[in-house]
Amino acid sequence: MTFQNGRHGLLDIRNTQSADWHKHLESRKQQNHPVYVEIDPSTTIVVELLLPMPVAVSSVAPGIAGDVEVRWIESHTRHYLRGGNPHFQDLLAALQESRVAGTGVWVTETPFSHEIIDVTSTPAIARITAPPRGIVSPLLRTVVTPQRAQDLFDLVSARTCDPSSPSPGCIPFLFVDDGCFARAHEMARLIRAEGIEPEKIWMYYTQPINDIPHPNHPYCKVGYAWHVAPVLTVQTSQGQDEWVIDPSLFSRPVSVAEWTRRQANRGTVYHSDADKYIYLPAERVDMTDSTYTQTNEKLAHWAKALSEQVKCAGPPPYPCRTAQQCLVIIDRTCHLILNRSTFGRGEINALLRQGSPATVESAFYVIVDGCTPDELGITSTTSTVTPTVIPVPHFPEMNVGSSGPPKLEAPSYLKRRQRITWTYWVRFTGTNAFLNEPTVKLDASINRVSAKADVYLRNRSNPYLMDGPIPNLSADLRVFQIKANDSKFGVAMGATSNDAPIFIQQVIDNLNGGTTAGQTFESDLPTDLQASKLELSDKVWIAATDTFVPVFNFAVAKVRYRDLSLPANDARVFFRLFLTSALEYDQSTTYRRGGQAGVAIPLLGVQDGQLVSIPFFASPRVDSQVNTLREQADPKNVRTLTADSTGAERIAYFGCWLDINQSAPQFPRQPLPADGPFPAHYRLSLQELVRYQQGRLIAEIAFDPASIPTGATPATSEQLAQRDLVILKSVPPRPEFAAPGTQFFPTRGRVGDIVTLYGRYFDAPNLRVLFREFEAQVVPGSVTRTSAQVYVPATDRTWGESGITVVTDGGAVTSVDEFEHLT
Repeated sequence: MTFQNGRHGLLDIRNTQSADWHKHLESRKQQNHPVYVEIDPSTTIVVELLLPMPVAVSSVAPGIAGDVEVRWIESHTRHYLRGGNPHFQDLLAALQESRVAGTGVWVTETPFSHEIIDVTSTPAIARITAPPRGIVSPLLRTVVTPQRAQDLFDLVSARTCDPSSPSPGCIPFLFVDDGCFARAHEMARLIRAEGIEPEKIWMYYTQPINDIPHPNHPYCKVGYAWHVAPVLTVQTSQGQDEWVIDPSLFSRPVSVAEWTRRQANRGTVYHSDADKYIYLPAERVDMTDSTYTQTNEKLAHWAKALSEQVKCAGPPPYPCRTAQQCLVIIDRTCHLILNRSTFGRGEINALLRQGSPATVESAFYVIVDGCTPDELGITSTTSTVTPTVIPVPHFPEMNVGSSGPPKLEAPSYLKRRQRITWTYWVRFTGTNAFLNEPTVKLDASINRVSAKADVYLRNRSNPYLMDGPIPNLSADLRVFQIKANDSKFGVAMGATSNDAPIFIQQVIDNLNGGTTAGQTFESDLPTDLQASKLELSDKVWIAATDTFVPVFNFAVAKVRYRDLSLPANDARVFFRLFLTSALEYDQSTTYRRGGQAGVAIPLLGVQDGQLVSIPFFASPRVDSQVNTLREQADPKNVRTLTADSTGAERIAYFGCWLDINQSAPQFPRQPLPADGPFPAHYRLSLQELVRYQQGRLIAEIAFDPASIPTGATPATSEQLAQRDLVILKSVPPRPEFAAPGTQFFPTRGRVGDIVTLYGRYFDAPNLRVLFREFEAQVVPGSVTRTSAQVYVPATDRTWGESGITVVTDGGAVTSVDEFEHLT
């Protein structure tokens, strides 16, 4: 490529980012917009490409340690010009000139950390200011019920963007770095379309903050100068309250007190009407966007930024170790990831039967983040540089070593910070060291970074799962979704929820029996995060047939065992979905277990009274309204792994139905008693409990002779396997009414009368029908693709005529025809 300043650059097609960079370059060329590139002077290859933003600077203020904090109008986040920037004075002058003159500039900043690295003048941007119009009080407001508030929350949050492939018109709730004002404006528009008049609530921080914990940011925290969201007036049993609709921070409507508490209570709260787009009284900025032109542009911009974030850091949420700990990518860190943390004497004897030494390949990994290969002395992809790994105590019969050159995240760029992974084997020439069952401490170090881990030598062999170098995407734990009437591993999936346990039980039998119609665990269950995404809707729309088809989610675990003569009797696998990032093993809280009459099963994980993990089974669930969860059985997930006198590895498969997209009530958020039974009105469906959560599926091998140490994680125990999940909700077509004059019949009626609606896509998931704000009960069994029957609802007042609103997961539509409610 050739730039306007006459310089040239090359895109290296071996770089996985080059295809996206090429698209950005073509787009910017057509728009005549600038790009920021960094070029390797020795090769002229582009090593970094960033997209400058046109901004109107509103403030430039001194920060900490010589830094400068910069704010611009269409951004609620904090931006920094670092005092250590070699061009600090020139960049500061350009920013101050923009603020004083009211002219726009193109600003380039680093992703996630918002460090300004370039400022270029442009006459195309004008600072938009106006005298504040003030806050109108009392504001126009609509009072709604708690259920209606929840429904409106669900309506707007259903528009969340697929983080990897945002669709037009979606709302990037998962991009928490910026854009709250555009999200709030679009949410207000959607709520208004339902006939409800919301307000907006603004939080102006007394001191801009930079440490709000948030798992959807790659650094696990966000920094804001202000924040805004829609707010509803809700009639509760205690009187009127205000509930904030903010899916970027919560999975439900929350009180103003909870909303401000989530933001550390560090600011002043204002209310306004929903027309205000950006309202900054201190800076005399008062903007509206009645056509939603700016709103749509900004939402599209941040949806694209979300997809770029996913390419760089993976899909949110991110593995924040605690709410207060931030995972900073540029930190130099070293990790020991154990594929095998326990070695059994019987297993090593079995390997020695096949030949000496007994080698356990890929036993563990040493991973270094935040360093360049060049810093570590790695000068090529065939480098022999390896971390030093010292086992203590040292046994002459046991050795560890690297399997070869490191795996580089970006092998073409040895001066780029990246993840560097070494794979290590463990070898044994005998088993005398196992007699006293010692704990061997591994100490890995390279270039002033180090990590430690414990390995256990035991007399008894134990079943195990192999993770690979990415412990949160275990190679031996995989998931898949399947539509009704499709087949997998030689088993056809039925069309109802009753068929799901039958399906997975037969899949387990076929995998263990080798009768899978030619399909295999390795070849037909993807390991890629996006390729194995799961479905939150219970039905998906098939465009080719214009029909809605039921869809189901499942998990399968591959368990390994090796011993010459001793079988592993009654080995079990427990499947759990974690709603928290705290995965440390603790049988008293997160990994609770129970059962009756010799049957061991996983129970709900409960910590501080809150539900934190949910078990899944191959068998149907017990009715938690009537039965205790300890009455659950799961016979397909307990089996004996046999020994092999040749020393060969034995394999067994286990599985479960992930009924996360089912609407049947199951568990409360605060289980009491912890094992049930639970009152009907407290129970929520798994679909409700899992929605907007980061799914972390954990498979635990429960084998009594080999206990898991408290505090172990999937990265340190081969009896725990983790698979992070992408759980997306498909958006079906928007419902439609028939032509005016034929939209429903009869057109008038009293409470309890049946009204038949006519149109299309009424059979989409989660159908609701509203007569004004009053919800009508759907006649059971009456819903088809083109019609539905409902009972005229009771009301607390009378009215003349009004339209009827149909709401599904695909959206909402209100009839042109009007229904006359008779008293």
